[in-house]
Amino acid sequence: MRSRRPGRACARPLKRGVRRPLVMPRRLVYLSLALALLAQGCAIPGSHTPDAARTDTSQELLPRLKQCLADMPGKSDLGFVSPCTHLAVASLSGSTIAQLRVSLGRPGVSSDDYVFVPNAGSPTPPPYECRWAFYTLPANVVLGGGPELQCISEDRLTCKEVRWVRTQ
Repeated sequence: MRSRRPGRACARPLKRGVRRPLVMPRRLVYLSLALALLAQGCAIPGSHTPDAARTDTSQELLPRLKQCLADMPGKSDLGFVSPCTHLAVASLSGSTIAQLRVSLGRPGVSSDDYVFVPNAGSPTPPPYECRWAFYTLPANVVLGGGPELQCISEDRLTCKEVRWVRTQ
């Protein structure tokens, strides 16, 4: 019987003492690359800055955020994003909503703005949410978004989680 390739009758068997180099399957390489890119993409913008690395207590952080809101221009030809959006705000988790309202004023968006209509699948209302905008849109722009400080509460009294969200 003739082999398909001229010059070789059959493939040589591997010797047991010889080790083959470890070759990663392509799927594993692609998966690890995708996970690395996903992890990089999920990183909080500005988390590498010194302000984000420093964790302030809520007593230090609330006056800084209040000042940032006061420094925001009302209307301008250019949009504005507050530099405070790079601050780590996780230390505000556990604060009461009343404390945030006293310091930051009335939230721009809250769950009070919406009517909850339960359906057969979910009879429990979603968690209470309120947000303060730390951006202004350009004067000629009607729709858009930017960074907002979000408080999520289960009991409508205490913020279970405080974080930055980017709206569009």
